[in-house]
Amino acid sequence: MGFRIFAFTLLFCLSWLYGSNVSGKEGTDSRITGLPIPELNEGVSLLTWNLQWFPGNSRTTTADAEEAQIKEVAAQLNETGAEIVCLQEVKGAGAVERLLELLPGYRMQFVSDFSGALEIAIISRVDAVSAFAEEFEEAEITPPRGFVYAAYDFDGHLLLVYSVHFKSNVGGIPASIPKREESARQLLSHVEDAKRIHLTDGAKSVSVVLAGDFNTSLIAENFVEDKTGAIILDSGFQWGFRGMVGEDLVTWLSDGRYPDVDFDHFFIRASEGTIFGRSYVLPTERFVSDHRPVVMWLKMPEH
Repeated sequence: MGFRIFAFTLLFCLSWLYGSNVSGKEGTDSRITGLPIPELNEGVSLLTWNLQWFPGNSRTTTADAEEAQIKEVAAQLNETGAEIVCLQEVKGAGAVERLLELLPGYRMQFVSDFSGALEIAIISRVDAVSAFAEEFEEAEITPPRGFVYAAYDFDGHLLLVYSVHFKSNVGGIPASIPKREESARQLLSHVEDAKRIHLTDGAKSVSVVLAGDFNTSLIAENFVEDKTGAIILDSGFQWGFRGMVGEDLVTWLSDGRYPDVDFDHFFIRASEGTIFGRSYVLPTERFVSDHRPVVMWLKMPEH
């Protein structure tokens, strides 16, 4: 009898601990807690990765630290072979060009120049038909940075890819939320404009992928007031991690001050005939970056 009481108590405590960290941010929203998206291993593969002050892992670094991170990141990308790669926290075009020297078959599509060291880029093994960066507009609450955009044409079916790095939680979560939510609203406005233009120009279909470091969790309770994810889901996107729990969702590795969390995401709005698989996290180590890469596959219509 004593063992049964102990077991029940242990189970209750574990359930409370787990729930306090990763449950219930959006309540019973089936867009988050519903059946997991099926796996897919064919079509076009995409990867997003925040590289933590690349190269060198910090604002100020050494030549040896830079070379070490470049080699580790290149090895992972070559092994994965993702066709479209969204990167965040790169120190400008020069940093990406150094990485591309070790990535046969990849080309620069675009890298931002937001007058800082935390730039955003898209590289890929397929060429975009258009690519550019755009800063978020001044508003009542003006968010930092912006996005890098690339459009890919697959036999008339367009895939629009956005690489983003939303406001961090430096300064506290409550103070950062409004800037992330404004980033989401401006990003979605661009999505609608881009989709309309491409359909007017004769595209057979338009699918959209939002990828990157959103600096918010869709499931952790300390982000319960952050509606960034809800704003995106309300516009018809699907979350690549839907229905997944626990360690499968950890994309930012704790530095000891805060718990592991899901900050890096794919949001997908697929056109009719486009199939996408669930997102999954690659188990890289923290010495490469404090973020882990996230991968997904998407199969475009054939006709």
